[in-house]
Amino acid sequence: MIICFRPVQWLVICLFCFQAAQLLGQEGSKGLSLLDQTNNSPLKVIGDGIFQIGEVRLDKNKKTVSFPGSVNLTNVVIEYSVVGSVGKLHESLLATQVETYHIHLAMLLLGMTNQTASVESGQPLTGTPIYIWVTWKTDGKDQKVRLEDLICKQQQGKPMARGIWIYNGSRVLQGVFMAQASGSIASISEDIDALINNPRKGREDDTIWFPNEKAAPPLNAPLTIILEAEQKF
Repeated sequence: MIICFRPVQWLVICLFCFQAAQLLGQEGSKGLSLLDQTNNSPLKVIGDGIFQIGEVRLDKNKKTVSFPGSVNLTNVVIEYSVVGSVGKLHESLLATQVETYHIHLAMLLLGMTNQTASVESGQPLTGTPIYIWVTWKTDGKDQKVRLEDLICKQQQGKPMARGIWIYNGSRVLQGVFMAQASGSIASISEDIDALINNPRKGREDDTIWFPNEKAAPPLNAPLTIILEAEQKF
């Protein structure tokens, strides 16, 4: 099977973020409103401190970035918690149709640094700590859990230990933003191209992680994925 990637030239992201940062620094939320009015800007102001980039929502007041997704796998070994439409869908718990670089743009505007993770086995990850939440509705009632609750270490085993994930921002090769090309958003196993990596012991083993079927909504169920900056950030 041939997969056609939609690579995004890094210059496009850099120019947009530079423009956004300048306006934000000068005018605060008003600056982002000015950016919203510029030609070809993907950023839209939809409320006080709330912005939209494609289908990705940035809430500067809550320090969150959120986007729609769905349950992609339920009973097989997984290496990813979230991938895009061109990602490794056969290895990911959740999937999303949003543009990966839109997520990254929103996270940069939230204040994340753009750096590539060190994902060498046994070595600490580099990047910014974040929390990841998943929300959905069951019989009209809102459900909200940590992403870790939906992942088990070993099939039918205990859920993944709660805690942070590391936002590292992927890397650029020959001007191409690799997270967009690979569709790698949040990885459980080590992946230098993923926007987010798992800092827990066992990330070097791609055979031990499974969906937590007891906690997750059913296959293909729609949900929202929320990336939250640590409050001290």
